[in-house]
Amino acid sequence: MGQPFKYAITALVLFAACVDADEIRIGGKLHRDVYVGQSKQFYYVHFPETGVMEKHSRKRLDVTDLVIDDDAAAREALLAQFEAAKANPPSVEPPEKSTSSAVVDTNAFKMRKWLLELAEFESQLLHWEGLGNTRRKALTDGLEGWARQRMASRSAEIQGKNSQIRNLSSQAATHRTEIANAEAKRAEAIRKAAKESNADQFVNHQNRVSQQRRYQRSEYGQYMSNSVKEYYQAAERAERDVEGRKISVANSAFQAQAGQHVARLNQIQGDVNHQVREGLALRDKAVGEAKRIMGYVDRINGLQLAMGNEYRYKLQAISLAQWEGRVSQKTEVVVIPEGVWRISCTRADQGVPSDFSVTIHDATDDRPFTRITDTDFLGMRMRVFDDPGRYYLKIERDASAIPYQIVVEQLGER
Repeated sequence: MGQPFKYAITALVLFAACVDADEIRIGGKLHRDVYVGQSKQFYYVHFPETGVMEKHSRKRLDVTDLVIDDDAAAREALLAQFEAAKANPPSVEPPEKSTSSAVVDTNAFKMRKWLLELAEFESQLLHWEGLGNTRRKALTDGLEGWARQRMASRSAEIQGKNSQIRNLSSQAATHRTEIANAEAKRAEAIRKAAKESNADQFVNHQNRVSQQRRYQRSEYGQYMSNSVKEYYQAAERAERDVEGRKISVANSAFQAQAGQHVARLNQIQGDVNHQVREGLALRDKAVGEAKRIMGYVDRINGLQLAMGNEYRYKLQAISLAQWEGRVSQKTEVVVIPEGVWRISCTRADQGVPSDFSVTIHDATDDRPFTRITDTDFLGMRMRVFDDPGRYYLKIERDASAIPYQIVVEQLGER
Protein backbone atom coordinates (compact mmCIF):
# COMPACT_ATOMS: atom_id res chain seq x y z
CA MET A 1 0.00 0.00 0.00
CA GLY A 2 2.92 2.36 0.74
CA GLN A 3 4.19 2.72 -2.83
CA PRO A 4 0.83 3.35 -4.56
CA PHE A 5 -0.09 5.77 -1.79
CA LYS A 6 3.13 7.70 -2.42
CA TYR A 7 2.32 7.83 -6.13
CA ALA A 8 -1.22 9.05 -5.37
CA ILE A 9 0.09 11.87 -3.17
CA THR A 10 2.59 12.78 -5.89
CA ALA A 11 -0.19 12.80 -8.48
CA LEU A 12 -2.36 15.09 -6.36
CA VAL A 13 0.53 17.52 -6.02
CA LEU A 14 1.16 17.24 -9.74
CA PHE A 15 -2.42 18.01 -10.73
CA ALA A 16 -2.65 20.90 -8.33
CA ALA A 17 0.14 22.58 -10.31
CA CYS A 18 -0.47 21.40 -13.85
CA VAL A 19 -1.58 24.85 -15.07
CA ASP A 20 1.16 27.41 -15.71
CA ALA A 21 -0.77 29.91 -17.83
CA ASP A 22 -4.26 30.88 -19.02
CA GLU A 23 -6.04 28.92 -21.73
CA ILE A 24 -8.87 29.81 -24.12
CA ARG A 25 -10.37 28.17 -27.20
CA ILE A 26 -11.21 30.53 -30.08
CA GLY A 27 -12.81 29.26 -33.25
CA GLY A 28 -11.92 25.68 -32.39
CA LYS A 29 -8.23 26.45 -31.71
CA LEU A 30 -6.97 26.10 -28.15
CA HIS A 31 -4.49 28.80 -27.13
CA ARG A 32 -2.22 27.88 -24.25
CA ASP A 33 0.41 29.93 -22.44
CA VAL A 34 -1.52 33.18 -22.92
CA TYR A 35 -2.66 35.96 -20.61
CA VAL A 36 -6.44 36.56 -20.75
CA GLY A 37 -7.93 39.84 -19.52
CA GLN A 38 -11.69 40.34 -19.20
CA SER A 39 -14.31 43.05 -19.28
CA LYS A 40 -18.10 42.91 -19.30
CA GLN A 41 -18.18 42.47 -23.09
CA PHE A 42 -14.78 41.19 -24.25
CA TYR A 43 -11.91 38.78 -23.65
CA TYR A 44 -8.46 40.29 -24.23
CA VAL A 45 -6.03 37.54 -25.25
CA HIS A 46 -2.36 38.53 -24.87
CA PHE A 47 0.23 36.40 -26.69
CA PRO A 48 3.53 36.73 -24.78
CA GLU A 49 5.68 35.37 -27.62
CA THR A 50 4.56 37.91 -30.20
CA GLY A 51 3.34 40.90 -28.18
CA VAL A 52 -0.01 40.73 -30.00
CA MET A 53 -3.33 41.26 -28.20
CA GLU A 54 -6.63 40.01 -29.67
CA LYS A 55 -10.07 41.20 -28.52
CA HIS A 56 -12.97 38.74 -28.76
CA SER A 57 -16.59 39.30 -27.77
CA ARG A 58 -17.89 37.26 -24.83
CA LYS A 59 -21.07 36.69 -26.88
CA ARG A 60 -19.22 34.62 -29.51
CA LEU A 61 -20.35 31.01 -29.32
CA ASP A 62 -16.97 29.72 -30.56
CA VAL A 63 -15.05 31.30 -27.66
CA THR A 64 -15.02 28.59 -25.00
CA ASP A 65 -12.91 26.63 -22.50
CA LEU A 66 -11.58 29.67 -20.64
CA VAL A 67 -9.21 28.73 -17.85
CA ILE A 68 -7.58 31.42 -15.70
CA ASP A 69 -4.45 30.32 -13.84
CA ASP A 70 -4.69 30.75 -10.05
CA ASP A 71 -0.98 31.60 -9.84
CA ALA A 72 -0.95 35.41 -9.86
CA ALA A 73 2.85 35.55 -10.06
CA ALA A 74 2.93 33.32 -13.14
CA ARG A 75 0.28 35.48 -14.84
CA GLU A 76 2.22 38.65 -14.02
CA ALA A 77 5.34 37.07 -15.55
CA LEU A 78 3.38 36.29 -18.74
CA LEU A 79 2.07 39.85 -18.90
CA ALA A 80 5.59 41.21 -18.44
CA GLN A 81 6.78 38.94 -21.27
CA PHE A 82 3.94 40.24 -23.43
CA GLU A 83 4.85 43.88 -22.70
CA ALA A 84 8.50 43.20 -23.54
CA ALA A 85 7.53 41.55 -26.82
CA LYS A 86 5.13 44.40 -27.60
CA ALA A 87 7.90 46.95 -27.05
CA ASN A 88 10.22 45.09 -29.45
CA PRO A 89 8.02 43.49 -32.12
CA PRO A 90 9.71 40.98 -34.45
CA SER A 91 10.32 41.94 -38.05
CA VAL A 92 7.92 40.05 -40.27
CA GLU A 93 8.46 39.56 -43.96
CA PRO A 94 5.35 40.36 -46.03
CA PRO A 95 3.70 37.13 -47.16
CA GLU A 96 3.91 36.20 -50.80
CA LYS A 97 0.68 36.31 -52.69
CA SER A 98 -0.78 32.85 -52.84
CA THR A 99 -1.73 31.47 -56.21
CA SER A 100 -3.44 28.40 -54.74
CA SER A 101 -7.17 28.22 -54.27
CA ALA A 102 -9.06 28.50 -51.01
CA VAL A 103 -9.73 24.77 -51.15
CA VAL A 104 -6.00 23.98 -51.21
CA ASP A 105 -5.38 26.38 -48.29
CA THR A 106 -8.16 24.76 -46.29
CA ASN A 107 -6.79 21.30 -46.96
CA ALA A 108 -3.30 22.40 -45.95
CA PHE A 109 -4.64 23.87 -42.74
CA LYS A 110 -6.55 20.69 -41.95
CA MET A 111 -3.47 18.57 -42.65
CA ARG A 112 -1.32 20.78 -40.43
CA LYS A 113 -3.87 20.58 -37.61
CA TRP A 114 -4.18 16.80 -38.01
CA LEU A 115 -0.40 16.32 -37.86
CA LEU A 116 -0.08 18.43 -34.71
CA GLU A 117 -2.90 16.56 -32.98
CA LEU A 118 -1.50 13.22 -34.09
CA ALA A 119 1.99 14.16 -32.87
CA GLU A 120 0.62 15.21 -29.49
CA PHE A 121 -1.47 12.06 -29.14
CA GLU A 122 1.32 9.67 -30.09
CA SER A 123 3.77 11.48 -27.82
CA GLN A 124 1.34 11.14 -24.94
CA LEU A 125 0.67 7.50 -25.77
CA LEU A 126 4.39 6.68 -25.82
CA HIS A 127 4.72 8.31 -22.39
CA TRP A 128 1.56 6.58 -21.06
CA GLU A 129 2.74 3.14 -22.14
CA GLY A 130 6.03 3.64 -20.34
CA LEU A 131 4.51 4.61 -16.99
CA GLY A 132 3.44 1.17 -15.79
CA ASN A 133 0.14 0.21 -14.17
CA THR A 134 0.95 1.67 -10.74
CA ARG A 135 1.76 5.17 -11.97
CA ARG A 136 -1.08 5.14 -14.50
CA LYS A 137 -3.55 4.35 -11.71
CA ALA A 138 -2.00 7.00 -9.45
CA LEU A 139 -2.39 9.61 -12.19
CA THR A 140 -5.99 8.61 -12.87
CA ASP A 141 -6.91 8.63 -9.17
CA GLY A 142 -5.08 11.92 -8.72
CA LEU A 143 -7.03 13.48 -11.56
CA GLU A 144 -10.33 12.39 -10.02
CA GLY A 145 -9.30 13.73 -6.60
CA TRP A 146 -8.12 16.99 -8.08
CA ALA A 147 -11.38 17.33 -10.01
CA ARG A 148 -13.44 16.82 -6.85
CA GLN A 149 -11.30 19.29 -4.93
CA ARG A 150 -11.53 21.97 -7.63
CA MET A 151 -15.28 21.57 -8.06
CA ALA A 152 -15.82 21.71 -4.28
CA SER A 153 -13.63 24.79 -4.04
CA ARG A 154 -15.41 26.60 -6.88
CA SER A 155 -18.81 25.63 -5.48
CA ALA A 156 -17.87 27.03 -2.06
CA GLU A 157 -16.62 30.26 -3.65
CA ILE A 158 -19.82 30.69 -5.67
CA GLN A 159 -21.99 29.94 -2.62
CA GLY A 160 -19.99 32.53 -0.69
CA LYS A 161 -20.73 35.13 -3.37
CA ASN A 162 -24.44 34.22 -3.32
CA SER A 163 -24.49 34.54 0.47
CA GLN A 164 -22.91 38.01 0.25
CA ILE A 165 -25.47 39.04 -2.37
CA ARG A 166 -28.35 37.83 -0.15
CA ASN A 167 -26.94 39.75 2.82
CA LEU A 168 -26.56 42.91 0.73
CA SER A 169 -30.09 42.50 -0.64
CA SER A 170 -31.43 42.24 2.91
CA GLN A 171 -29.62 45.45 3.84
CA ALA A 172 -31.01 47.14 0.74
CA ALA A 173 -34.56 46.14 1.69
CA THR A 174 -34.09 47.74 5.13
CA HIS A 175 -32.87 51.00 3.61
CA ARG A 176 -35.75 51.03 1.10
CA THR A 177 -38.19 50.70 4.02
CA GLU A 178 -36.57 53.65 5.79
CA ILE A 179 -36.77 55.73 2.60
CA ALA A 180 -40.46 54.84 2.20
CA ASN A 181 -41.14 55.84 5.83
CA ALA A 182 -39.40 59.17 5.28
CA GLU A 183 -41.41 59.74 2.11
CA ALA A 184 -44.66 59.00 3.97
CA LYS A 185 -43.73 61.51 6.71
CA ARG A 186 -42.96 64.17 4.12
CA ALA A 187 -46.26 63.58 2.30
CA GLU A 188 -48.19 63.83 5.60
CA ALA A 189 -46.40 67.07 6.56
CA ILE A 190 -47.15 68.63 3.18
CA ARG A 191 -50.80 67.54 3.33
CA LYS A 192 -51.15 68.96 6.85
CA ALA A 193 -49.50 72.26 5.86
CA ALA A 194 -51.78 72.62 2.86
CA LYS A 195 -54.87 71.79 4.90
CA GLU A 196 -54.07 74.26 7.65
CA SER A 197 -53.14 77.00 5.19
CA ASN A 198 -56.27 76.50 3.11
CA ALA A 199 -58.55 76.70 6.16
CA ASP A 200 -56.89 79.86 7.48
CA GLN A 201 -56.83 81.49 4.07
CA PHE A 202 -60.55 80.77 3.49
CA VAL A 203 -61.63 82.35 6.80
CA ASN A 204 -59.32 85.33 6.41
CA HIS A 205 -60.42 85.84 2.82
CA GLN A 206 -64.11 85.94 3.80
CA ASN A 207 -63.36 88.48 6.52
CA ARG A 208 -61.40 90.66 4.13
CA VAL A 209 -64.16 90.61 1.53
CA SER A 210 -66.70 91.80 4.17
CA GLN A 211 -64.40 94.55 5.36
CA GLN A 212 -63.67 95.65 1.82
CA ARG A 213 -67.41 95.97 1.09
CA ARG A 214 -67.92 98.08 4.22
CA TYR A 215 -65.13 100.43 3.12
CA GLN A 216 -66.68 100.75 -0.32
CA ARG A 217 -69.92 102.13 1.29
CA SER A 218 -68.01 104.64 3.40
CA GLU A 219 -67.21 108.27 2.59
CA TYR A 220 -63.80 107.42 1.27
CA GLY A 221 -64.90 104.13 -0.18
CA GLN A 222 -62.98 104.03 -3.43
CA TYR A 223 -59.68 105.07 -1.87
CA MET A 224 -60.09 102.75 1.11
CA SER A 225 -61.25 99.91 -1.08
CA ASN A 226 -58.09 100.03 -3.21
CA SER A 227 -55.78 100.35 -0.21
CA VAL A 228 -57.42 97.50 1.66
CA LYS A 229 -57.37 95.37 -1.46
CA GLU A 230 -53.61 95.83 -1.82
CA TYR A 231 -53.14 95.08 1.87
CA TYR A 232 -55.24 91.95 1.65
CA GLN A 233 -53.34 90.73 -1.42
CA ALA A 234 -50.06 91.19 0.43
CA ALA A 235 -51.48 89.26 3.41
CA GLU A 236 -52.56 86.37 1.17
CA ARG A 237 -49.10 86.25 -0.37
CA ALA A 238 -47.59 86.10 3.10
CA GLU A 239 -49.90 83.23 4.02
CA ARG A 240 -48.86 81.35 0.91
CA ASP A 241 -45.21 81.98 1.86
CA VAL A 242 -45.91 80.41 5.25
CA GLU A 243 -47.28 77.31 3.51
CA GLY A 244 -44.21 77.21 1.25
CA ARG A 245 -41.91 77.39 4.27
CA LYS A 246 -43.74 74.51 5.89
CA ILE A 247 -43.33 72.43 2.71
CA SER A 248 -39.65 73.40 2.58
CA VAL A 249 -39.22 72.24 6.17
CA ALA A 250 -40.90 68.93 5.29
CA ASN A 251 -38.57 68.45 2.31
CA SER A 252 -35.51 69.25 4.41
CA ALA A 253 -36.62 66.74 7.04
CA PHE A 254 -37.04 64.12 4.30
CA GLN A 255 -33.57 64.82 2.94
CA ALA A 256 -32.06 64.57 6.41
CA GLN A 257 -33.80 61.27 7.16
CA ALA A 258 -33.71 59.61 3.74
CA GLY A 259 -30.48 61.02 2.32
CA GLN A 260 -28.18 58.70 4.24
CA HIS A 261 -30.32 55.70 3.30
CA VAL A 262 -30.28 56.67 -0.38
CA ALA A 263 -26.47 57.01 -0.31
CA ARG A 264 -26.08 53.64 1.41
CA LEU A 265 -28.57 52.03 -0.99
CA ASN A 266 -26.54 53.24 -3.99
CA GLN A 267 -23.37 51.88 -2.38
CA ILE A 268 -25.04 48.53 -1.73
CA GLN A 269 -26.21 48.33 -5.34
CA GLY A 270 -22.62 48.89 -6.46
CA ASP A 271 -21.45 46.14 -4.10
CA VAL A 272 -24.13 43.78 -5.42
CA ASN A 273 -23.09 44.43 -9.02
CA HIS A 274 -19.46 43.75 -8.07
CA GLN A 275 -20.36 40.48 -6.35
CA VAL A 276 -22.49 39.42 -9.33
CA ARG A 277 -19.58 40.06 -11.73
CA GLU A 278 -17.21 38.09 -9.53
CA GLY A 279 -19.75 35.29 -9.25
CA LEU A 280 -20.12 35.11 -13.02
CA ALA A 281 -16.33 35.04 -13.40
CA LEU A 282 -16.15 32.16 -10.90
CA ARG A 283 -18.89 30.34 -12.80
CA ASP A 284 -17.03 30.77 -16.08
CA LYS A 285 -13.84 29.55 -14.42
CA ALA A 286 -15.66 26.52 -12.98
CA VAL A 287 -17.18 25.69 -16.38
CA GLY A 288 -13.78 26.03 -18.04
CA GLU A 289 -12.13 23.80 -15.46
CA ALA A 290 -14.89 21.20 -15.78
CA LYS A 291 -14.49 21.12 -19.56
CA ARG A 292 -10.73 20.85 -19.21
CA ILE A 293 -11.05 17.99 -16.72
CA MET A 294 -13.45 16.18 -19.04
CA GLY A 295 -10.92 16.68 -21.83
CA TYR A 296 -8.24 15.10 -19.63
CA VAL A 297 -10.51 12.15 -18.83
CA ASP A 298 -11.40 11.67 -22.50
CA ARG A 299 -7.71 11.74 -23.44
CA ILE A 300 -6.75 9.18 -20.78
CA ASN A 301 -9.60 6.93 -21.91
CA GLY A 302 -8.39 7.30 -25.49
CA LEU A 303 -4.83 6.42 -24.48
CA GLN A 304 -6.05 3.36 -22.58
CA LEU A 305 -8.14 2.25 -25.54
CA ALA A 306 -5.28 2.76 -28.00
CA MET A 307 -2.90 0.83 -25.77
CA GLY A 308 -5.40 -2.00 -25.37
CA ASN A 309 -5.91 -2.21 -29.14
CA GLU A 310 -2.13 -2.27 -29.75
CA TYR A 311 -2.13 1.05 -31.59
CA ARG A 312 0.28 1.23 -34.54
CA TYR A 313 2.23 4.48 -34.56
CA LYS A 314 1.97 6.59 -37.73
CA LEU A 315 4.86 8.96 -36.96
CA GLN A 316 8.54 8.30 -36.34
CA ALA A 317 10.99 10.52 -34.48
CA ILE A 318 14.40 11.69 -35.70
CA SER A 319 16.61 13.22 -33.00
CA LEU A 320 17.84 16.73 -33.79
CA ALA A 321 19.49 17.66 -30.47
CA GLN A 322 19.84 16.41 -26.91
CA TRP A 323 21.10 17.90 -23.63
CA GLU A 324 21.64 16.46 -20.17
CA GLY A 325 22.81 17.94 -16.92
CA ARG A 326 22.09 19.24 -13.43
CA VAL A 327 22.91 22.94 -13.83
CA SER A 328 21.47 25.93 -15.66
CA GLN A 329 22.74 26.44 -19.17
CA LYS A 330 22.17 28.11 -22.52
CA THR A 331 22.34 25.60 -25.35
CA GLU A 332 23.73 25.91 -28.81
CA VAL A 333 21.42 26.71 -31.71
CA VAL A 334 19.42 23.88 -33.26
CA VAL A 335 17.96 24.23 -36.77
CA ILE A 336 14.37 22.99 -37.10
CA PRO A 337 13.34 22.08 -40.67
CA GLU A 338 9.81 22.16 -42.09
CA GLY A 339 7.30 19.84 -40.45
CA VAL A 340 6.24 18.85 -36.97
CA TRP A 341 8.79 18.70 -34.17
CA ARG A 342 8.74 17.86 -30.49
CA ILE A 343 10.64 18.93 -27.38
CA SER A 344 10.54 16.64 -24.34
CA CYS A 345 12.03 17.25 -20.92
CA THR A 346 12.50 14.32 -18.55
CA ARG A 347 13.24 15.03 -14.90
CA ALA A 348 13.07 12.70 -11.90
CA ASP A 349 10.85 14.99 -9.82
CA GLN A 350 7.58 13.35 -10.97
CA GLY A 351 5.98 16.74 -11.50
CA VAL A 352 6.61 18.33 -8.10
CA PRO A 353 6.26 22.12 -8.56
CA SER A 354 9.61 23.87 -8.64
CA ASP A 355 11.56 26.72 -10.21
CA PHE A 356 12.86 24.49 -13.00
CA SER A 357 12.04 25.83 -16.47
CA VAL A 358 13.04 25.50 -20.11
CA THR A 359 12.55 28.53 -22.37
CA ILE A 360 12.83 28.20 -26.15
CA HIS A 361 14.26 31.31 -27.83
CA ASP A 362 14.22 32.29 -31.48
CA ALA A 363 17.91 32.56 -32.40
CA THR A 364 17.26 35.21 -35.07
CA ASP A 365 16.16 37.89 -32.58
CA ASP A 366 16.60 36.23 -29.13
CA ARG A 367 12.89 36.50 -28.45
CA PRO A 368 11.31 33.80 -26.22
CA PHE A 369 9.24 31.36 -28.27
CA THR A 370 7.64 29.36 -25.45
CA ARG A 371 8.36 28.27 -21.89
CA ILE A 372 7.98 24.87 -20.22
CA THR A 373 7.78 24.70 -16.41
CA ASP A 374 5.68 22.23 -14.44
CA THR A 375 4.28 19.02 -15.87
CA ASP A 376 0.90 18.57 -17.53
CA PHE A 377 -1.92 16.26 -16.46
CA LEU A 378 0.03 13.19 -17.64
CA GLY A 379 3.18 14.16 -15.81
CA MET A 380 4.88 15.30 -19.03
CA ARG A 381 7.00 18.29 -19.96
CA MET A 382 6.42 18.04 -23.69
CA ARG A 383 5.27 20.30 -26.52
CA VAL A 384 4.80 19.81 -30.25
CA PHE A 385 5.18 22.56 -32.87
CA ASP A 386 5.24 23.03 -36.62
CA ASP A 387 7.24 26.29 -36.71
CA PRO A 388 10.58 25.84 -38.51
CA GLY A 389 13.51 28.06 -37.61
CA ARG A 390 16.68 28.39 -35.56
CA TYR A 391 16.23 28.04 -31.81
CA TYR A 392 18.23 27.71 -28.60
CA LEU A 393 17.20 26.85 -25.04
CA LYS A 394 17.70 28.53 -21.70
CA ILE A 395 17.55 25.87 -19.00
CA GLU A 396 17.08 27.23 -15.50
CA ARG A 397 17.30 24.69 -12.72
CA ASP A 398 16.22 25.01 -9.08
CA ALA A 399 18.30 24.38 -5.99
CA SER A 400 17.60 20.64 -5.98
CA ALA A 401 20.02 19.96 -8.90
CA ILE A 402 17.87 17.01 -10.03
CA PRO A 403 19.30 15.66 -13.31
CA TYR A 404 17.37 16.39 -16.47
CA GLN A 405 17.36 15.27 -20.09
CA ILE A 406 15.97 17.35 -22.95
CA VAL A 407 15.42 15.98 -26.45
CA VAL A 408 14.38 17.81 -29.62
CA GLU A 409 13.01 15.54 -32.37
CA GLN A 410 11.50 15.91 -35.80
CA LEU A 411 8.36 13.86 -36.40
CA GLY A 412 7.53 12.47 -39.82
CA GLU A 413 5.21 9.85 -41.27
CA ARG A 414 6.52 6.31 -41.27
